[in-house]
Amino acid sequence: MPRWWFFLYIGTWLFGIGYLVMYPGLGDFGGIGFGGKKWTSIEQYHEEVAQAEQSYKPLYDKYAKMPVEQVAKDPAAQK
Repeated sequence: MPRWWFFLYIGTWLFGIGYLVMYPGLGDFGGIGFGGKKWTSIEQYHEEVAQAEQSYKPLYDKYAKMPVEQVAKDPAAQK
């Protein structure tokens, strides 16, 4: 086995251990890369959906109050 393969193997182990310590990947351990904040992908998803709903709510409310025929004729609604 070439020597560089061995060093690459050791390097991948060190990277993997470092990654699991930095980011949440060890069960209930939250990782040290987020300043102790408990990060989950589900929580991130809910935050992004809430942000999107807040930014698009005025636009959706505008079109929800309009009749369908009027929305179909509105060129801004087709974008």
